[in-house]
Amino acid sequence: MKSADIQEKTKIWHLPHLAHLELLAASFVTQSFSRHSHERFAIGVIERGALGFAYRGATHVASTGDINLAYPGEVHNGYGASEAGWTYRMFYLNPCLLEQAAAEIVGRPKGMPFFSAGVIDDEHLAGLVRNLHFSLEKPETPILEQESKFINMLTHLVLRYADEPLPLRPVGREKQTIWKVREYIEAHYAEDISVNNLIGIANLSPFHLIRVFRN
Repeated sequence: MKSADIQEKTKIWHLPHLAHLELLAASFVTQSFSRHSHERFAIGVIERGALGFAYRGATHVASTGDINLAYPGEVHNGYGASEAGWTYRMFYLNPCLLEQAAAEIVGRPKGMPFFSAGVIDDEHLAGLVRNLHFSLEKPETPILEQESKFINMLTHLVLRYADEPLPLRPVGREKQTIWKVREYIEAHYAEDISVNNLIGIANLSPFHLIRVFRN
């Protein structure tokens, strides 16, 4: 696809119920970003073209299907690395969410995990990021689905790509608890259920609840 066939466009929105998550869907052809940093953790997926950027002392290119990252406070730039520029979907999330994910993965207080990588080539994780972003763009997507996909994506990211390997908290005997959660969902399926509704029943953290429920 030629650059003339692509129109530059930007869409930004926020989701207060997900810790004021900020989302961006954009296409850029001639746009370039000078050196800057974010207060939030940035993660996205390239849908078309290629994004070039300098990050942590190296030059990176995130091509179609790749995941691009920027840790809070890390200076970087951004420019099109192909004639067609690049199209991507980005999340800008509160660092406390990653800290919470790490703590609940290991079952004890934990600092925010560090990610030194600027680009990740992982088709499965890219699919999680992309599908979550699409879901959060649709106002009709149920809250429980949004929260579940968000927690699953964060857990996968932290477990596989944090610089410090985290021991996974063992799954205990939660079978009876999960049956109670299923019964609640079946009884209230017509309502807009949230994870907060379920953790009170299960007496489990959101991350651990989603994990054992998926198991």
